[in-house]
Amino acid sequence: MPASQSIIWGFPIKGLDIAHSKHDQPQDSTPDCLNVLPYEPVSGRLRGGSRPGSKRSYATAIGGGTTPVNYLGTYTLPLDAGTIVPTNVLLTETFTDTDGVALNSHNSAWTAYYTYQSSYAYDTFNGGVSNSSAYIHSNLARPIQAGLIGAKYTANPSIGAAYSVKITMKATTVGNQAKMGIGVRIGTANGTGIYADFLPCTATVDGQAVNYVNKTMGQVTTIPAGSPQFLETLDHILELRVNGNFFTFYVDGNLLLSFVSSANATNTKVGFYWGGFSITTDADNFIISNGNPVAQYRQTNVIAVSGGIIYEGNQSTLNPISGTTNGLVPGVPVQIAYFGTKGYAVDGTNIVQINMTANLIETYTLIGAGTPPTNCTLACIWNGRLMLAGKRDAPDQFFGSRGLYPNDWNYNTGLSDSAFQYSTYGTVGNVPDAIIAMVPFTDDILVFLCDHTLVMLNGDPGSGGHLDLVSNAIGGLGPNCWTKSPEGVLYFAGTGGFYKIQPGGGAPECISNNTINEIFKSIDRSQTYVTCCWDRDRWGCHIFLTPVTSGAAKHLYFDGRTQSFWYMQYPDDYGPICATVYDGDAAVDRVMMMGGRTGFIYQLDNTLSHDVDTALPTPNPVGITSYVWLGPFIPGDDFHETKIFGLQAYLSDQQGTQVNNMNWTLQTGNDAAQAMGSSPAGFTAATAGAGYVGVYGRRPLLLNRMRGLAFAMKCWNDTMDRRFSFERLLLPIEPGAQIRT
Repeated sequence: MPASQSIIWGFPIKGLDIAHSKHDQPQDSTPDCLNVLPYEPVSGRLRGGSRPGSKRSYATAIGGGTTPVNYLGTYTLPLDAGTIVPTNVLLTETFTDTDGVALNSHNSAWTAYYTYQSSYAYDTFNGGVSNSSAYIHSNLARPIQAGLIGAKYTANPSIGAAYSVKITMKATTVGNQAKMGIGVRIGTANGTGIYADFLPCTATVDGQAVNYVNKTMGQVTTIPAGSPQFLETLDHILELRVNGNFFTFYVDGNLLLSFVSSANATNTKVGFYWGGFSITTDADNFIISNGNPVAQYRQTNVIAVSGGIIYEGNQSTLNPISGTTNGLVPGVPVQIAYFGTKGYAVDGTNIVQINMTANLIETYTLIGAGTPPTNCTLACIWNGRLMLAGKRDAPDQFFGSRGLYPNDWNYNTGLSDSAFQYSTYGTVGNVPDAIIAMVPFTDDILVFLCDHTLVMLNGDPGSGGHLDLVSNAIGGLGPNCWTKSPEGVLYFAGTGGFYKIQPGGGAPECISNNTINEIFKSIDRSQTYVTCCWDRDRWGCHIFLTPVTSGAAKHLYFDGRTQSFWYMQYPDDYGPICATVYDGDAAVDRVMMMGGRTGFIYQLDNTLSHDVDTALPTPNPVGITSYVWLGPFIPGDDFHETKIFGLQAYLSDQQGTQVNNMNWTLQTGNDAAQAMGSSPAGFTAATAGAGYVGVYGRRPLLLNRMRGLAFAMKCWNDTMDRRFSFERLLLPIEPGAQIRT
């Protein structure tokens, strides 16, 4: 060894390696770590650092808060106009005109109309009672039969923009001479279209008998795609949202009884008016707004299952789908396959059909003859077919619906696209043991991860497809033990290791073989939920190894760029039991979501440096213990000591509001194992107070002296709302004396 030099330690970007001896620890690897990543999360730079923090995705638990989240997934639909927030006010009408002045002087799009006999006239759409409302009434003192009297507003919204119409409505008569109902609707002609109906009630306002709206609407009217829908935002206020298409907005007074009115007599106006609760109080009673167009007509929804109930929502809210109380068996794993606008959920007992656009459970109605398979636990869409497997009473069997028809299970049509079960085609072959997971790999390849074998279905069985036994020694570790990268690479946790299969098929490659295979060999399948989920933004695979019963768990993260593995740990109630990536529009809307043990859903957040206390209704932040070992390292030979006389650290620059806090311990010993042990021959420790707290970049040289044969260094943080990250550490060294013992 030269007279003087430096040990340069960078972050061990090759990750966890427990396959080699400590004396021969591969360069840039670590013998132990927890909650650190090779790419520092905030900046995305390859310099290592603490993992992101996490939080609850939703304030309340699903499934009653006592059962685990058994399924998490996402589904993308065409844009719902109701999701566009109307923020641009186009028209605000305060009705401040005097009586008899037409409102359409304010906006020419408003016109009055009536549907009764044309010889009976009506007043125009007037500014009205006490300068605070607008009304329409008859101007003839004669009987008028039942009919419609009202006003309409015509608009031409641009594609991708939402319109919001908010209006407060009341019906008025004098002396209860007539009664009137109020309706708001979209239509193509007077008196036609879809109503959001209001029922009248009678009250006295400012000394006048008034029929006015006092009813909270129930379920929002369901309207076909491309048409408007009505939403009640507050009592007496309706909000209309429409996306695209020409529309006409009607406000109708429905005359229920005949009456007599004189146009010029005092207090004889019969019709309806818009106003506040007091007709003598000015108010903004009619507002039209629109929202900004969006670049893409898509919305991505979260789908979750807990307690047998299916929930649907976005990143902000999650609500039960209508009709799910009689859907799935509570407390059991669930899989959902999506085809078109439908979802098909299986739980080992039922097939439950979900209408994804209407958010409701539908009857799973069969097309023609045939009977669907029962007791299946696995579902996917492959080659246009609904594929089912994992049959509890026949675990080696698999089934496919008719092509493009998930409700058709007629096996005997003789057509190439008819439904099939694996025994229907004698040339297909057999699956040798129980199917554990089913992977729609490509349009031509369906992968069966079995208990201890791997089988591929190459080609559709109706068109000459056949089964190929790829391995008779590698199986899958659970229904959700697999994931695919955006490049189409299949990754899965299998027998004795973590594997990948390149697009197009072929034999699996064990990528954990020389580093962490012992971890996979020790997994108890009957006591562990194994879930893999690809994280696109971090470009890696989360491998969750969650005990079926409660207890601390160490999970793994596989970094796809460095091909390295890293230990992760989350609070016990996080689980996760299942996981998905919610891929929203903005970068901050793409989040890794985890389904917990007690109905809560959690998500990673790069801006946080803590997890949450899951035992409390209102979650308190809890610190994240993160550490990484550097070394062991033997600078010289096996017969001479090395003297270290300092440490110089190059920490990361500050990332946003994140506070750096790196504690460190430098240890030495007579061999590599002793240097990493709990009682090393010598050590130099920096406590939290003496560590690197709230500082960044190049730090001054610390004169900490020690000597030994082998050295190891632990860098860590366990302080709330802090994390650590460094670029490299320099240790000046000199050769020491010969070891005598």
